[in-house]
Amino acid sequence: QRLVALPGDTSAIYDPLNARYLLVGPDGKTGKDFRMEETAVGAGRGGGPGAGMRIGGNAPKGSDARGRLYYEAPPFSFSPDGPGSSSDTAAIVRYDRLTKKSDTVAWAHVPPPSVQTSGGRENRSVRITTNPFGARDDWAVSLDGSVGVMRAADYHVDWYASTGAKKAGPPVKVERIAFTEADKEEYRKARKSAVGMSVTNNNGNISRSAGPMTNIPDPEWPEYKAPFAAGGVFARPNGELWVARARKAGDKVPRYD
Repeated sequence: QRLVALPGDTSAIYDPLNARYLLVGPDGKTGKDFRMEETAVGAGRGGGPGAGMRIGGNAPKGSDARGRLYYEAPPFSFSPDGPGSSSDTAAIVRYDRLTKKSDTVAWAHVPPPSVQTSGGRENRSVRITTNPFGARDDWAVSLDGSVGVMRAADYHVDWYASTGAKKAGPPVKVERIAFTEADKEEYRKARKSAVGMSVTNNNGNISRSAGPMTNIPDPEWPEYKAPFAAGGVFARPNGELWVARARKAGDKVPRYD
């Protein structure tokens, strides 16, 4: 699902169904695999460790020059009895492969997910859905370990240095783009080919599978689009943050700030 760079011209391929990383050396040959076995950071501000939800189950968004991996913890907690309450904030977490420890770098505002469960303690199904059009922050990590968080509320960036120091940029005025019927049709068309992942706990045996996302109702449509596209924030090696601006339906030409 994701490819991340590591020191020594080595890469790591993220495998979500097995919650592991496969190493690939500079000669193109595969090496060992590894998992992040530490318990994940809990959901929301003040949330405790989420027992049963492992770090390896979260897709990495980037890495720094030291090979530390960065990911966004889910905005909900897990316990042996299933998922707990959801939150409108998600932790941006840094994992150090040498020390096998993680720490929270910053927080991102996200649309709180809807969590539905069925079954008993030993055989439980969980369905988690989020509004793909809900305004949410996005972020990227630089080689030096600093993280730039784009705020959706007023379109400004907060930079968090690897030492924890924060520097906020000024809000930027942007044109508000109305959400139209054409946008709805684009989403419905893309959803037909979308693939989701399911996790099943059967008497303590955890299994994961992927398949088409079916029977998903329409989300709550917004009046206006967020100022930037989801997943469109990139950090360049020179310290710049590139942000993909939201576009009108049918506009095939991307624009970046």
